[in-house]
Amino acid sequence: MVSFLEEHGHQGFYGLPLRDDQGTLGAMILLSNEPDFLSESNLETLAILASQTTVAIRNAQLYQQVPLANILQPFAQRKKKLIAAMPRSRIVQYAQRAGIVAALLILIPWPMRVGTDATVVPADRRIVSAMEGGTVKQVFVREGDAVTPGQVLAQLDDSEDRVKLAEAEAALSQARRELAEAEFRNDPSAAGQAQIRNELYSAEVALEQQRVNEARLTSPISGMVVTPKVEEKTGTMLKAGDPFSEIVAQDHMAAEMSVPETDLALVGPGQNIALKLNAFPTITFKGNVERLGAQTHTDSGDQYFLVRAIFENTGGNARDGMVGRARIQSHGGWFGSGWYPIGYAILRSPLRWIWQKAWAWLP
Repeated sequence: MVSFLEEHGHQGFYGLPLRDDQGTLGAMILLSNEPDFLSESNLETLAILASQTTVAIRNAQLYQQVPLANILQPFAQRKKKLIAAMPRSRIVQYAQRAGIVAALLILIPWPMRVGTDATVVPADRRIVSAMEGGTVKQVFVREGDAVTPGQVLAQLDDSEDRVKLAEAEAALSQARRELAEAEFRNDPSAAGQAQIRNELYSAEVALEQQRVNEARLTSPISGMVVTPKVEEKTGTMLKAGDPFSEIVAQDHMAAEMSVPETDLALVGPGQNIALKLNAFPTITFKGNVERLGAQTHTDSGDQYFLVRAIFENTGGNARDGMVGRARIQSHGGWFGSGWYPIGYAILRSPLRWIWQKAWAWLP
């Protein structure tokens, strides 16, 4: 070593081993014409450089051990030979074409949509119940009938309540006459007692009138009766709180969709949807995403989120249980418009799949 330094005129020598926890990989050698050519700061910098170099060499060795790298190496060598044998003008031509294609894939906008199966469900359903209970005297609707708010669906037997109402009204009339006579006689004591009876019977009349009104079961919303064989409930006994029928709103409906978890980032509340039902392939129903499910469900080994959307049911064509296909316009993209580069729209799924498969092989 001394003879080598003297022969080449070097007076300074510094050697730094390249080693890690798996062993020594080599050494870093520095030569200089001056004996003291390294300061303390230079030594610290060299230590950092040696550590980074060790990591780089070790990663390169690990990469050579990856099966995929060994498989692709012959193809890479063949590619180098083809490029070396290809005229430079042709290489430039191919590079220009590739650049044009890449520019088109980046600059051409394309709307991103998430396609999925959809099932129609009621957006608003109400249960009509008996508040006080009683026997169903008459039913005025059938399954499938359209109803309006306040429309009478059925009448419960209110004969006993009407008798009590008539008695209370008669007692109220008597109390009012007694009050008028006491005031006419200028009898404060009799007038006070008559006033008390007047207020008591007024409350009783209001209560009995409420019971008579509640004996009429009415629709709370505009919609359709979906209870099967509801007309056959005539003569049945309903307890207080027992359901009589179910009303489903028809002016707007909901669609439940299963969106893959990989596409959930493209979907958000308020996004526009277009729905085609199998029963009406020529009609497109428009709506908006209402909410996203909080948990996933498994279907054929894949994870999905339940997404619910509300759409206008013009003409009342959509019915509960119908199925079809929905397209959800994604959010994000350029200026949050839902438009992405066409290259992203085309290559997103295959590149995601390739990355997921290759990631497991990476060191």
